[in-house]
Amino acid sequence: MPGVRWRRRSVMYNAGCQIVSGSFLLAVFVGVRSSYHLASWSFSDLDPPRALSVLSTRTPSTCINTSPHLAGEFCVCTESGTLYLWSVETGLQRVRQDTDTLCFRDDPLWRWSDFTCHPRVLTLADRTGVQLVDVRVPNSQGRELYRIGKESSCQKGERIILSHCMRETNPAHCLVNTQFSLYIMDERFPLVPLVKWDHTLERPPAFVSVVPGDPSKILLGSQHSQETLMVQYSGRSVACVSPPPPPAQPPSEISCALLQGVSPALVSCIYRP
Repeated sequence: MPGVRWRRRSVMYNAGCQIVSGSFLLAVFVGVRSSYHLASWSFSDLDPPRALSVLSTRTPSTCINTSPHLAGEFCVCTESGTLYLWSVETGLQRVRQDTDTLCFRDDPLWRWSDFTCHPRVLTLADRTGVQLVDVRVPNSQGRELYRIGKESSCQKGERIILSHCMRETNPAHCLVNTQFSLYIMDERFPLVPLVKWDHTLERPPAFVSVVPGDPSKILLGSQHSQETLMVQYSGRSVACVSPPPPPAQPPSEISCALLQGVSPALVSCIYRP
């Protein structure tokens, strides 16, 4: 692309995309990261792809995701434990820096972030847990949403691989993927999973996408074993019930009718070449 040069051996790791609807056309904003570069692009029905901004980083980045709320805004994490809010107009804003992991000692290099339904609240994940971080509070310590431990009936050695805010289906839900299981968490009921599935993939998932509908679909893909898994769940149209509040230490089977009448039905399709 004109005006942008990448290192010869630079590898693109992930990209985030946002589609903005205007009066007559669609504008698309894309964030791309490699080891030491961040780039933001835009294009529309009438305009070809063009680079809006390119940054070099001293430490490798581990995540970039695009805001669904504000055009040209991204969240970025680096191996140094820093969470940034990056705007094409205002530049980088450091939200939080912490070299320690969230819940207990583990891999200190991997971080992941995503935008929640609130434009100023982000998720921050590492291998041990997920927190909700308010960018309006300097160096916010966040509120725990999920943690590896007995609350989630985790297996020995279980670690977080990906997290994804499920804005497509429910603005309060967050999907947490480990090498063994899928968890749907609700911001209003932190630490207690609404639903847990064992995904049975041979290798940890490297890709996740959520498709709304009835039933809603979660698509997982692994990189090395080239497996694809689709999970379908439904039940939001079922009338809610009003039993007593869930206990602090939930049983292994959690009633999903407490929130939105969710009654999961697992339909999985696994492809192995």
